[in-house]
Amino acid sequence: MLICLTAFQVGRERQMAFCFMQRFVDLQKIGTKVPIITAFALDHVRGFVFVEAEKACDVTEVHSFFLLPQEEKMHSCWQ
Repeated sequence: MLICLTAFQVGRERQMAFCFMQRFVDLQKIGTKVPIITAFALDHVRGFVFVEAEKACDVTEVHSFFLLPQEEKMHSCWQ
């Protein structure tokens, strides 16, 4: 499992963590394999959401689904 740190606009961290988990629930309902295991935001780490997944490309795919034009596609992962 990987834990990836994904960048979002400051102030939207909790909303984006919720969106990741909502996507998880929606895909699970229709029987699709869900690549995201969990997502969470820490209050003292502003502008970032932590996402646990099986592969880094899974995080990139779901992350791009939520991006606004001014947000960068930036993330780093640890095992």
